[in-house]
Amino acid sequence: MKILVAPDSFKGTLSSLEVSKTICKILSQNGFDFVSVPVGDGGEGTLDSILFGIDCEKKEIKVKDPLGREIDAYYGVQGEIAFVEAAQASGLNLLNKSELNPWIASTYGFGQLILDAVSNGSKKNYLGIGGTATNDLGIGMLQAFGVKFYNDAGKEISERKKEGYGPGVLQKIFSFDSRILKDLFCDVKFIVLCDVTNPLYGENGASFIYSPQKGASENMMYKLEDSLEYFGDVIYKQTKIYPDFPGAGAAGGLGAALKIFLNAEIISGIDGIIEILNIDKKIKDCDIVITGEGSMDHQSAFGKAPLGIAKLAKKFTKKVIAINGRTDDSASEFLGKEIDTIYSCFGNAKYDLKYLKLNAKNKLKEAAEKFCRDVINSADVNKKIIVL
Repeated sequence: MKILVAPDSFKGTLSSLEVSKTICKILSQNGFDFVSVPVGDGGEGTLDSILFGIDCEKKEIKVKDPLGREIDAYYGVQGEIAFVEAAQASGLNLLNKSELNPWIASTYGFGQLILDAVSNGSKKNYLGIGGTATNDLGIGMLQAFGVKFYNDAGKEISERKKEGYGPGVLQKIFSFDSRILKDLFCDVKFIVLCDVTNPLYGENGASFIYSPQKGASENMMYKLEDSLEYFGDVIYKQTKIYPDFPGAGAAGGLGAALKIFLNAEIISGIDGIIEILNIDKKIKDCDIVITGEGSMDHQSAFGKAPLGIAKLAKKFTKKVIAINGRTDDSASEFLGKEIDTIYSCFGNAKYDLKYLKLNAKNKLKEAAEKFCRDVINSADVNKKIIVL
């Protein structure tokens, strides 16, 4: 019996690599043959899963973090293909709680990563854009490329020029000059790995859905929305492209900027990862697939990695096991369809992050050990949520 272990991260507690390593250790101790393929859906950790899963060079450079401080970051290179993750330079993970401020946070460092990759010869660039601390409609990234932004007096915007523009300057922009992009990115392809389909504006848009977790107060949410709408109008006036469409609101508007200014293709993050890591072939060669995530509920069906893995596995009629941190009762809708059995480390209870960090790995081990015992004893556990 061969088992494919392909989990997503337990967000905030264990990376997908750590989850996979923990499960595989238990499988090894119980004599199972396995293959480890940790995955992501475009957010933090996706790049590490790619570097782990394929023959890929890790390129390290200095970039600006969301607040304009110099940090070390990296991207992956395979020939003329580059793999760049926004969270490496512009991620929530780079700031502590007291530093979160989407009014000034910038995607400038993400732009630096992309520019370095292209300058070093990449012609096809996969961009993971989840997990950012930003809500700047990609203006910081565009600034890093050399796009110029001008006020109504025709003077270049100078505020935060060294740290990277954030949404605080958007309503000061009257026009921009993006001609440099044609020279920089001629014959270069960009593919955005994205797990959300949110529009740019409105109650389901970038500002109202995602900015609160990035530190925005209710008052700031409205200011951010106004700024995105203002700059969106500026973009439309100059490009004749309306910047509000499914996926435009991803990563605080990065989805919109990448599609409009770089002609990027936006695809499902997990679909892209399945292709990059050749997961379909790995699934064909196994008997059981183990996947999972930090918290599974009905929303997991909308572009999340574990359900993407599970659906693919079912095409090859493989048995699918999910080992999750938390499992909401609504996840039972997957049982007997995409997933055969769910092992839940913490049931459907919600715990504070400190508790989860202290206990997640041990609970994960317990879940993996319970799975091994069930397989060894041929226990009939199909269509069940098993709470540890």
